[in-house]
Amino acid sequence: MTVEEINPFLRYAGVIESSNVEQGERCAPDCRLFYFFDGKGVLRVQGKEYKIENNLLIYVPATVVYDFHFPDEKLRFIALDFDFTQADKDKTQPYPSFKRLPIERTNPIPDEFLEPILLKEGYEFESSLNKICSGFFSEEPYYLAFASSRLKLLLLKMIAKENFGVGDGIVQKIIEYIQANYLEPIKNQDVADYFNYHPNHVNRLIKRHTGLSFKEFVIRYRVNVAKGLLSSTDFSISRIAQESGFSSPSYFAEQFLKVEKLTPRAYREKMKNSI
Repeated sequence: MTVEEINPFLRYAGVIESSNVEQGERCAPDCRLFYFFDGKGVLRVQGKEYKIENNLLIYVPATVVYDFHFPDEKLRFIALDFDFTQADKDKTQPYPSFKRLPIERTNPIPDEFLEPILLKEGYEFESSLNKICSGFFSEEPYYLAFASSRLKLLLLKMIAKENFGVGDGIVQKIIEYIQANYLEPIKNQDVADYFNYHPNHVNRLIKRHTGLSFKEFVIRYRVNVAKGLLSSTDFSISRIAQESGFSSPSYFAEQFLKVEKLTPRAYREKMKNSI
């Protein structure tokens, strides 16, 4: 299904205190949205830890494992449980979270929402979340329809902010990190750990802003470094492979050919003839 086709069904909305939350790994058959506004702690999603601070907004897809930790803090947050379709709207009671893993997803999810989404400055969504909660508990006329439309708008704003708002600055910082560390065996997990993001989140940001996966972007950057060395130095192919961050001359030649449709030697000859 596409983002345009989503028609969320809200199964639960409310304010939760940590004293009412059991700690430990769990997952749920529906999607969950958490907005933290009072207290500190740690939220683990797929094994990745995020510091819980005020205004943190995080979306957790259905069946994804998460875990709260707040040993010395009283925490308050807004929680929403929902599906992206109305297929199970007859099931109005909140789904429990399960500790027996894994569980199967029963409802479709758009590609843009298959991985967790985290916004560290989610305060602009607080008003919408409060309206969804108040409407849900007061059962105002057409409250489920209002909740669905408000939730859809909120979710669209989340991915828009991730892609074009905060995302721009994050991607630039990720690119700068790659530029500073391309000689090392840099991995997606390294960047995720450095910026305290989920590895899939890092890959998604790079993909949406450059059209390349994280791995493809790193290779492309190293190839560009190699192109500069091939055209401006007499270094051997082995040395250029090393100076551009490739693990071996053979891997360098393979990836260079894949990107440039020329071998490194052929590219060097082409540049010499053009000069």
